[in-house]
Amino acid sequence: MITWVLVSDAHHARLFAVESRDGAWTLEREFVREAPEQSSLDAGISPAEVQGPSEPHTRPTVDEGRRTPPDDLDSRQFARRTIQRLQQALDQGDFNYLVLVAPPRFLEFLRRHVTGRLAWQLRAIVAEDLTSVVERELREQLLDSVFPDGLD
Repeated sequence: MITWVLVSDAHHARLFAVESRDGAWTLEREFVREAPEQSSLDAGISPAEVQGPSEPHTRPTVDEGRRTPPDDLDSRQFARRTIQRLQQALDQGDFNYLVLVAPPRFLEFLRRHVTGRLAWQLRAIVAEDLTSVVERELREQLLDSVFPDGLD
């Protein structure tokens, strides 16, 4: 069984594959957040479609009564696209389980998009910013989250 470990923040993500508790961690993919205009052009989507009619560039938030900063909107878009990529990979059978590792605020954005079968494959969620941690140390810090109670 292959477990993918997504270590991400609002700007970039690393995706590791691991097959067993004692197995090597292999860097499968890296994602980098692009400017909304650039990513929408690359995908053949107009900037208006990226924002969507119900999400103007800044909009009031219900809980805070303030306007959402543009960077938050870009972060939400990056989270949505990252989860879409993971969903496609799961549909293709590229992995069996998923572990999400991200700072609490960005993790909130990621979790909003985890639904259906992908939600069932979620093995663990770690609310920490480990994006700058080197691979060897990541393994040491996350091993018990990736393989809880000795699962392999």
